[in-house]
Amino acid sequence: MTKSSELWFVLYTTPRAEKKVATRLEQLSYTVYLPVVEQLKQWSDRKKKVEVVLFPSYLFIYGTKDKVVTTLGEPGIVKFVNFKGNYATIREEEIASIKRLIATGVRFETENQLLDKGDEVIIQDGPLKGISGKVLSIQSETDFYLQIDSIGYNMKMKIPGRYLIKK
Repeated sequence: MTKSSELWFVLYTTPRAEKKVATRLEQLSYTVYLPVVEQLKQWSDRKKKVEVVLFPSYLFIYGTKDKVVTTLGEPGIVKFVNFKGNYATIREEEIASIKRLIATGVRFETENQLLDKGDEVIIQDGPLKGISGKVLSIQSETDFYLQIDSIGYNMKMKIPGRYLIKK
């Protein structure tokens, strides 16, 4: 295969496994990119700068489709992100733009706009962190109706989409 058939593919990992999966794949000689940003987190007794994954559960891997598909058996990898039946790819220019934006140090936020009615989700931040449910409807970028199975109720919540990740 020629160099031109190598692309950046998008892997979907289990929640909070991105860094471990990236490290493991690098040890196996894969080229990966995991965008992280530094954030100041505050606990009740202290503040600390921590590295936070920019796109939760997403990891970019470079190579040919035949080569990268062999990673599917690795622990922490759920699947390749698909778009219209094909493995999703991201252009080299987009990777470079993400790297450049992170390098500037400018504050920004990301939002996952790929949530749909019926998606099983987990709230990943805020006072409801760890609660899972199903998206019943989406009223806006911050209004979600979630079905919380464990208590048998449907609840309308104002939760930024970036705080919800698919199960």
